[in-house]
Amino acid sequence: MKPIIVFCIFFLVCCSLIGQTHEYNNHLDSLTKKSRQFYYKQQDSVYHYFQKIYSLSSANNSWNDSFYTLINWNRQSIYFYDLQQIKSNIRLLDSISLVHKKEIDTSSNRLMIQNSLLYDKAMYYYNINEYSTLRNALLKIIDSYNETQPETLTTGHAYLISSGYSLLAKAYSNEGKYDLAKQYYHQNIRFLQKHLPNNLLYLLNTYSLLGEVYEREGQYGLSSSYFQKSFSSHLKNNSNLNYVITDGCRLIQSKLALTQLDSANHYLNLLRGKIPEKHPFWHKYYEAEAGFYKSKREYQKSTEAYTNAISALKRKWKNQNHDEIALLYNQIGLMNIYFKKYDGALKNFKLGIEQLSVHNPNGTTLLKLLKNRAEALSRIGNESSYPQVITTVNQALIQLDTLKPTFKSQADKLTLIEDVYPLIESGLNALYNLYTIKGEGNYIDQAFKYSEESKSAILLEALLNTKATKFGNIPPELLERESQLKSEIVHLEKKTNYIKEKTDTSEELLFDLKQEHRKLIADLEANYNDYFNLKYNTKTISLRGVQDELGEGEKLISYFYGNHDIYVVTVTKGEKKLGKIPITEELETRIKSAYKDLADPQSDIKELSKKTYQLYNRLLAPFITEADQELTLITDGLLNYIPFSALNTNNNDLTYLIEHSAIRYSNSATLLSELRNRPVNTPNVLAVAPSFDGTSQVNINRSALSPLPHNSLEAKRILSTFEGHSLLKNDASLENFKKEHKKYGILHLATHAIFNDSTPEYSYLAFSQNHNNNNEDLLFVADLYTLRTDADLITLSACETGIGELRRGEGFMGLSRGFFYGGASSIASTLWKVNDASSANLMGLFYTHLSKGESKDRAMQNAQITFLQNNSQNALAHPYYWSGYVLSGNSTPVLIKYHWGYWIIGAVILALLGFWAFTKKKRIS
Repeated sequence: MKPIIVFCIFFLVCCSLIGQTHEYNNHLDSLTKKSRQFYYKQQDSVYHYFQKIYSLSSANNSWNDSFYTLINWNRQSIYFYDLQQIKSNIRLLDSISLVHKKEIDTSSNRLMIQNSLLYDKAMYYYNINEYSTLRNALLKIIDSYNETQPETLTTGHAYLISSGYSLLAKAYSNEGKYDLAKQYYHQNIRFLQKHLPNNLLYLLNTYSLLGEVYEREGQYGLSSSYFQKSFSSHLKNNSNLNYVITDGCRLIQSKLALTQLDSANHYLNLLRGKIPEKHPFWHKYYEAEAGFYKSKREYQKSTEAYTNAISALKRKWKNQNHDEIALLYNQIGLMNIYFKKYDGALKNFKLGIEQLSVHNPNGTTLLKLLKNRAEALSRIGNESSYPQVITTVNQALIQLDTLKPTFKSQADKLTLIEDVYPLIESGLNALYNLYTIKGEGNYIDQAFKYSEESKSAILLEALLNTKATKFGNIPPELLERESQLKSEIVHLEKKTNYIKEKTDTSEELLFDLKQEHRKLIADLEANYNDYFNLKYNTKTISLRGVQDELGEGEKLISYFYGNHDIYVVTVTKGEKKLGKIPITEELETRIKSAYKDLADPQSDIKELSKKTYQLYNRLLAPFITEADQELTLITDGLLNYIPFSALNTNNNDLTYLIEHSAIRYSNSATLLSELRNRPVNTPNVLAVAPSFDGTSQVNINRSALSPLPHNSLEAKRILSTFEGHSLLKNDASLENFKKEHKKYGILHLATHAIFNDSTPEYSYLAFSQNHNNNNEDLLFVADLYTLRTDADLITLSACETGIGELRRGEGFMGLSRGFFYGGASSIASTLWKVNDASSANLMGLFYTHLSKGESKDRAMQNAQITFLQNNSQNALAHPYYWSGYVLSGNSTPVLIKYHWGYWIIGAVILALLGFWAFTKKKRIS
């Protein structure tokens, strides 16, 4: 790879020569001038002069001249991709640093000297894919920025720090950690604007690298704009040809992704005439050309271009195995899948895997190759290929488990999970077909395992993290600092992202806080084994384990919503089945249409019943029987929008599923098992019912929050069945809620919820207005990540509290999920904007049944049935008024139902037995 940053050679060569002889100075200057004419052109010639300069400086005992000569030599070696020379030079640099440690430590250029060597080591580690070692070196460079007063920061040192930010970001990008990469690139942009404001070249290069991240995320319009600006500027200013070629090829790839073939062809022709015959970047051009021919559906020309790219790349790496070659083979394999040449695809994926280091592969690259190999095998689709798919998927899942702990950003974790969804689907397809052919139950068990691997990995990790911090033997002061950092990050993120108080200073502070938090977590994971093992013990529950937890009449139905099919695993105590539902445009249209009508009280109930019956027939009827009285549904994809309770089960009339079965939801069976093991809190209620007037002089976001005239009545009715406390009207402030909530096992929030489409983490629950601060009355999803509740039940009796941004495997990223982060065992939430009056009635019924010791899902079922019966002759029978409430998580009762009659009979029997034994003993004696 080209060097991220080429240092200003004048700064590196112009060292202090005080005390040197005039003859030595002249000789050194002469050799230096001669060497410059071969920079980035002739490797042998430039090496020849560097060797002479190094020998001269060593003979004259000028250690700092020797040091900077080796550093400058490395710049050229990076350009020519001569890793062996860099490694040799680093050994010499280490030796100089050790021998002259005292002089270096007392030198005014100490940080510059130390960081120059660290950066060269980082570049070497980058090129051999040792990213963990690279990070250690670069973080030391970045940390030195904090040791330096702004007025003493030299230009050379500023270049080094900027290079450190960029190279660290590039490594994160290569690992698929795009959110972290963007954080470091943006920090570098702020750093450059502050310390090197006149260096357009560095700024453009950073923008280009940032564009590469957006391209990898699939944001091609954004990436294209970054590449266009950088490429045009480099072309205009006659910049280093490496930059021109790299940005030009990136621009071509983005244009192809946007199907702008004419534009892509224009830049191909422009670049072709600019690249010298032996330039090391021809592989980039050929790869762009191959993509162009692929887009034109010209298989032979695309293949020829890729063949040229592989040859050029192997020349660059001197026929050594490398991750960059592996990624190119991956692209060739994908091209073959595109043209349905599956044998060719498998051949190239195999070659790609062989390029990776056996001992230290780039895990993200290996996962890509395995995922795509499974896809090709799945496309072949015969009985002999299916076992190969399963073997490949199993290998990939082992790699995924290795990668998961290295992904620290939630955004990056979500991207990782979404990226492996096609892998899981390939495995499920193979297992389903083998099950259909052979009928062996072990295929169902494995299908269930695959489905569980794809679900709620991030939420489960968050719950396990809570357990890990509690039982991981971590010193209290470290836990306190970790909590402080999370709170400070959330507070500052709200200021910068929500309140729009964004400044370079606040963004830099936010970056520093996140960096400190990452370091603290890394230290905890490295130094406290119990913490690490508890946190990442994300072993999924087995199908047998699920059966052991199910009672009679209970059934768990797990859906996996793929790109092509929905796979369904059904489990009861004594039975298991595997099914498949093809995904069609018609099916997805029906789901969306049904949700729209369910959420609209004005929709025609007869038409709605037809739609929901069709969905019932397709999604559920094949998988349930009359015996299934309690259903646990693990929904996925668009199915998350459907309240199954409202599905019509009767073709000739209208009978809702809720009239037959109690329903609870969960993100995964593993998560549900974890929630079941949580201790049950005291069943007392904190009911919160804020007041709203529809206007706001303080917080503009509240101006659209209309009054809720029945929420206080709702709170009072709940407290007529449970002991507890209410916060009503002006007392229902966020401040009071935070003071009181930990005392209660049940939290009921009858308020407004606002879903933020653009930034789901800034969806919020509204509390009574605080006239002193315009955001202290809003509880954001982001706040919930730092708010411990440990409640047995949280009822979010507000609008759309159960929905959010829908992410594959993780479900809705909304308020209800946020409360699970906070420690809740179960949550009742809503799928649309519920009616205030009907909610008060329905929730009153729900808590009445809960107070009788019924399980939460049974209590919700009975409340909805009673509501339907009471309103069968009026408009409130429409599913809009009652089916929007869904129950997720642990459904065990909040009150233990004691059958006192049985206890009394048992006590009498025991007393009689005791009396009989006593009299018998007395007779014998």
